[in-house]
Amino acid sequence: GKDRIPVIPEQLDSLKEHFSGENLDQAATYVQNNKHNQVTSTYYLLMKKRERQTGKNYVFEQVTFEKRKNLYSTSHILYPQQ
Repeated sequence: GKDRIPVIPEQLDSLKEHFSGENLDQAATYVQNNKHNQVTSTYYLLMKKRERQTGKNYVFEQVTFEKRKNLYSTSHILYPQQ
């Protein structure tokens, strides 16, 4: 629970084959909020299918990329006031 759930934009595009309208517009929000419904279930099933086909874990790659980006950014360093 501490890490933000990553949303893979390419995977959201593949949801267009299965959903339309408001469900598709809210798909990223549903995934980020870990909502349990048809949209998120289909999203995760499509992710698993893609991972089997490519041998890559896209969610893991996105999480580690974001952690590295935050770890090496200097925006979290507080400079002393003069």
